[in-house]
Amino acid sequence: MQVSRLNPAQIRRHAKGLPPIWNVVESYGVTMEQCLVGTGVTRAQALGDEEGFTLEHEFAIYRNILRLCGDPLVGLSLGAVYRSETFGILGYAQLSAKNLLELTELNCEFAELTYSHFKFQIIDGPGVFGLQLEIVHPLPEDLLQMYCDRDIQSAFTVLQSVGICTSSISEVHLIHRDEANRARYERHFGCSVRFGRTSNVMFIDPDLKSFALPWPNEEASGHIRAACRGILEEIHASISLKSEIIELMVGSPGSFPPLEEIARKLGFSPRNLRRKLKEEDSSYQEILKEVRLQLAKQYLKSGLTVERIAELLDYSEISTFSRAFKSWTGKSPQQYRAR
Repeated sequence: MQVSRLNPAQIRRHAKGLPPIWNVVESYGVTMEQCLVGTGVTRAQALGDEEGFTLEHEFAIYRNILRLCGDPLVGLSLGAVYRSETFGILGYAQLSAKNLLELTELNCEFAELTYSHFKFQIIDGPGVFGLQLEIVHPLPEDLLQMYCDRDIQSAFTVLQSVGICTSSISEVHLIHRDEANRARYERHFGCSVRFGRTSNVMFIDPDLKSFALPWPNEEASGHIRAACRGILEEIHASISLKSEIIELMVGSPGSFPPLEEIARKLGFSPRNLRRKLKEEDSSYQEILKEVRLQLAKQYLKSGLTVERIAELLDYSEISTFSRAFKSWTGKSPQQYRAR
């Protein structure tokens, strides 16, 4: 899955994951306002009260956090705030699970309802049990360590909230490579940590699969699971429409089909397509801007001239493209290329 294919419902999930981290940031002597400088994100968006948030916004904020906090392991501190109650309805499902295996199955089934950039899978075999986190869309290389640390720690934080202790973790695998801080990681997790793996994994004592959780509620769990599935269905329904529109747009370099043509190819009237996109908190213009931004970044990295890029993105004037790109990123095309 490409970053550009994430739909508005998914991106809103990520935006809702920001409010819990601000207390952590402040513990490093850094303010939320400092983390927003140069990102194009408003205070209301950072607090989850206003829409218009993109993954590029999230990446820009996390880059600031990493730079301002000055700690390569800050992701571990960020992940520690994601307790069950921060996940909304999914948190209620976690807390009503009867045992550790059921809790782990919930996390895998509804990983999209967390704020994670990873897909969760259970490792369950003879003498081995654990939770595996696999990347599902490209993450910026400079933020990979932070996201790996944040999300593996978040999974452990949920386990701690239901009574699983550190000594129950036998080994941790991480995708990134930070051998220089191995001692810090092993002190933190209380076990052996291996770097440079193909996925993040937390191995748990297999005898704990049937570990009884403190607040089981089978009746409530059934209702809550159904509600979680309903939310996922809404998310998935909106993925397909936007994906089809993006494919039609990127299939015509140098020009982008107008809304009327896209509606015809997808079997909608223009009015119905606008309505369906509005239901997803999106629009033709928002998708076009997103596609142009992603293509512009790829073209700039490829070495094409700004003049040629403007043509490929269907701008009649170079200056119009330059102004648009700066409004999206805060940098001119030349500045973005030179960074």
